[in-house]
Amino acid sequence: DYNSNCRAQNAAARDLLDSIEQSVIPSLLDLKCGNEIRVMDNGCATGSNSAFILSQLTKNLVDEHNPNSNLKALLNDIPDNDWTVLNETMQSEMSAEIGKGVFSFQPVPKTMYGGLLSDQEDRMHLVYSSSALHWSSASPAVPLSDPHLIFAQYDQDDRVRKAWAEQAAADWDIYLQEKRKSTDTLR
Repeated sequence: DYNSNCRAQNAAARDLLDSIEQSVIPSLLDLKCGNEIRVMDNGCATGSNSAFILSQLTKNLVDEHNPNSNLKALLNDIPDNDWTVLNETMQSEMSAEIGKGVFSFQPVPKTMYGGLLSDQEDRMHLVYSSSALHWSSASPAVPLSDPHLIFAQYDQDDRVRKAWAEQAAADWDIYLQEKRKSTDTLR
């Protein structure tokens, strides 16, 4: 299963956690987040790497600095993700935090390249992705010259690489605009 075969993603998650601990946590502590610290993981897959990061965030933000609060994680991935395995993974790997009432989670089965939160939902304090931003929201009109290729950058046709690069740039713009909307009231 994916949780057993995600070593590359786990390495990315560990690197991301180092960056979050050095750069983001001090800013979050300055925000005075209140009773609920809201975090979104884009590209959570089946949860193993999410649980690793969220366990450390709960320890750093709740246990050590805000003992009367809890961390709520919104776990986002594409709609056909294996949500049953994600739920089982989170219940298992975060059972101590869930049992203490310092952690809760909610699946968000939507593409990360659009609006993920309704206007009624609170804003996020932290939105991150450890390794999922290599997916595109759509295939460009220029097909891959070899249908067996997994990554477009390996295609020999310059037109193909250019079309995928333009799609990726458009997706990044959408992604960053949406994330800004979900965090801009926190500044």
